[in-house]
Amino acid sequence: MLLRHAKSSWADAPLSDRDRPLTGRGREAAVTMGLFMTGLRPLPSLILCSPAMRARETCELSRRAFPSPVDVQVVEELYDFGDGSAIIGVVRAQEDVSPILVIGHNPSMEEAALKLVGAEQSHMRDRIANKYPTAALTVIDFDARSWKEIVLGSGQLISFTTPRDLGA
Repeated sequence: MLLRHAKSSWADAPLSDRDRPLTGRGREAAVTMGLFMTGLRPLPSLILCSPAMRARETCELSRRAFPSPVDVQVVEELYDFGDGSAIIGVVRAQEDVSPILVIGHNPSMEEAALKLVGAEQSHMRDRIANKYPTAALTVIDFDARSWKEIVLGSGQLISFTTPRDLGA
């Protein structure tokens, strides 16, 4: 599962990029996406989160909806705005824990999703390529025994959901 952080604030100009908090709308979207994820089965058993404040807030607000605690690891490499390779590398380095929720930034989230599901044409893939808005969630399934075995382009795109899809 790839979750882009919710909408963050630019109101406090002196804050560093890492320290920008969520806006009110962002907090609402994070809660909405957390509630949505409780309907997915199985729920994440591990959350890998960027160290940025907006990502950590998204993590905290969304996981409050989960019926039981989920381990969270803040991973420096997820503070990335590149081609998605960092996200894929972090996932491949995990032990056999499934499923994993990754919370990070764009364009890395969009690029990782597109690389993992490959080039098959679908409405969902087109939506990801067109725009990966804040708090958007991509769910991808792999036929692999471990994260180390995932192959680019081999993931099955299960869903792509935005807060707007859920009326938020």
